[in-house]
Amino acid sequence: MLSLRTSISRIQPCLFIRASSYQTEATQPKFQDKIRIRIQGGDGGQGCSSFIKEKFRPYGPPDGGNGGDGGSVYVAVKPGSFNNLSHLSQIHKASNGTNGKGGNRHGSCGKSVILYVPPGTVIREISAVRSEQSLEWVQMPGKTKPPKLKKGQISFVSEATRHGKELLYYRASSMISGAAEYSLEECDTTPQILCYGGVGGLGNVHFLSENNRSPKFATKGLTGEQKLIELELKTICEIGLVGLPNAGKSTLLNCLTASKSKVGEYEFTTIYPKIGTIKTTMPDDHSSFQYRLADIPGIIKGASDGKGLGYDFLRHVERAKMLCLVIDINPKAKIPADQAFQLLWDELNKYEKNLINKVALVIANKADTAAEQDLLLLKAIVERTTKGVAVLPVSAKKQEGLEGLVRGMTQLLQQRLLV
Repeated sequence: MLSLRTSISRIQPCLFIRASSYQTEATQPKFQDKIRIRIQGGDGGQGCSSFIKEKFRPYGPPDGGNGGDGGSVYVAVKPGSFNNLSHLSQIHKASNGTNGKGGNRHGSCGKSVILYVPPGTVIREISAVRSEQSLEWVQMPGKTKPPKLKKGQISFVSEATRHGKELLYYRASSMISGAAEYSLEECDTTPQILCYGGVGGLGNVHFLSENNRSPKFATKGLTGEQKLIELELKTICEIGLVGLPNAGKSTLLNCLTASKSKVGEYEFTTIYPKIGTIKTTMPDDHSSFQYRLADIPGIIKGASDGKGLGYDFLRHVERAKMLCLVIDINPKAKIPADQAFQLLWDELNKYEKNLINKVALVIANKADTAAEQDLLLLKAIVERTTKGVAVLPVSAKKQEGLEGLVRGMTQLLQQRLLV
């Protein structure tokens, strides 16, 4: 076993709590683990049609600059800053590029937008609007489109259109959308593109040719992409605490971490997942090791079918590295310990069969109030049902057996991280 030095905060006893002395779940910041938002890239600026002004020469060489590209929308992971998606608004739009100017001055690119999300966020593309990449012309002020040509005459605009499309294809070749669904892990801190901005228009310099030495037209910029995307937070922890309502998960989380989860002697005290971080120091090389622990809302019978609060939050444990089942072995518990374990095992198996493979530890909480026979009964059913899953008795309320619990969780987690 690993020898770890773990700092465990103690809970101060409180006999009377005023109604105004703590935040209720209703007054706490809203928790969102699934949201749909609209994102839009900025439009490209217009190209400029202008000429160098010279004495005794109405039109010098063309010097119209290109329009700036529209800003794009990116997404990046920002570890430790968020544990849900409530900070995101429903619409995110990047800035447009500015128009080009004379003197070969190109427009500036629009400002891009970066959406910061917690690790474990899954992004799905629901719908996308991409405008057809076609040339739209900007005529020089005071000039109109040329009339219909007679046989044998050269159309400068048609020649420029052919040339412009070649440039347009070359400039837009990098606008390739990624997968329709992808997930972001903790290492994805580099912004990744979600929605491209429009390419800026071309100045009249690009349409200078042997046949037309004074092109009096430029192109408009392309419009930016528009998308409707769905973000879903699935991975919020390395270890998930799963148990029935009022099994003592919140008290356990408060004892092991600096979290301040609400604790009450009634069911469904926790209605949103709560996150805490365990920090330990390894004795061999004195390196630090930390991981996140999540208190998942209590699961009841039928949670895999959508009953209670468990259905919405069972997905949070789908991608956790490992699960710990918290069982109340108090003889006065509403559901006996052996039945509680079987209920949790069945619900996890019904929701997704692979979930039961993540169960690495059974925490027998409230062991200070239980007889030895109660613990032996729980161990017997765990041995029959699982393959080598250990049962550790603890008392979160009296903070007994917690150091051994942290050592066990850390060792099991490290083993799974190496796989």
